[in-house]
Amino acid sequence: MINILIFSPHPDDAEISIGGFILLHANEYKIKIINLSAGEHSSNGDKIERLKESKFVENRYKNISTKCLFFEDANIQHTVIDQQKRIIRIIREYTPGVILTSHYTDEHPDHFESYLLVKNATYKAGLNIYPELGEQHTCKYLFFYSQNLYNGKGSMFIDISSVIEEKLNILSKYRSQLIQDNSRVKTYSNTRIFQKVLAKDKYCGSLINTDYAEEIISYKKITIKNIFDIVF
Repeated sequence: MINILIFSPHPDDAEISIGGFILLHANEYKIKIINLSAGEHSSNGDKIERLKESKFVENRYKNISTKCLFFEDANIQHTVIDQQKRIIRIIREYTPGVILTSHYTDEHPDHFESYLLVKNATYKAGLNIYPELGEQHTCKYLFFYSQNLYNGKGSMFIDISSVIEEKLNILSKYRSQLIQDNSRVKTYSNTRIFQKVLAKDKYCGSLINTDYAEEIISYKKITIKNIFDIVF
């Protein structure tokens, strides 16, 4: 069983948006990061290099594991039945309590498609369909993350101040995408991503009176049984 199942369009997407969330929850829970594609069509790095980079968190942290589905980069499609079935099978196999994936506010088409793909597959995994894909599993909690700031209905903020340096260290291991040197094509990601991550996380932190925070988005209303479950 996996407690938290995270679907990432490409290697590094989840860590950029919710690397702190992953680190904090890995202290107590088993986390599986599913990279939908290997990001083989990116400006820098090939499939082998990107997959090797994605294994850093798995090798470093005992409660974090990773897997790649090898959907074609830049061709993730929520309407493709085979892609839907692959996601449904994984949800039924790992029976997670929480699922996260990218939010529709990200500009990259794969991120938008991942939002729809995982949202639909999460729902269908609980239906009496596709028995060949395993026993039905209804995941109660589906959340989203974005590389941009949403700060709208359903936004929650996680204090990551204690792990911000560790998050940045993880991002530095994605050298092919996020570190600029003379052998790489100059891109936004390898020249500006660290500034963006720090600026966004610091701003999110200011919203809850802490140094750094990450945003988690729910498309459903959150219910509680005890007012003291909320941290002010």
